[in-house]
Amino acid sequence: LPGHVSMNDKITRADSLASVRNFIEQDNYWAAGQEMSRFLEFYGKVNDVELRWFASYQNYIHQMIKEHIISSVANSINDARIDFHSWLNKGTPLPVVASTS
Repeated sequence: LPGHVSMNDKITRADSLASVRNFIEQDNYWAAGQEMSRFLEFYGKVNDVELRWFASYQNYIHQMIKEHIISSVANSINDARIDFHSWLNKGTPLPVVASTS
């Protein structure tokens, strides 16, 4: 029965969910989806603790994306500043500046 877990199944449940987590952390979402499908078929749903891990990992991924975007924007602004000063202060022709950007 979905949702019915005996004492012997606790390890299996934990191992199954650990597999899902490992696949997610390895960016292997296809395998994570397959394992999660098996997990849900057998156990019916994740509990509150398990759900908190997924939410926490999602927040971690969102934070990493934000940090990468901020870093990319900062690098782009810095590169544009260098290109502008190369053109303005050194007299580097615009096509040369553009080709090296």
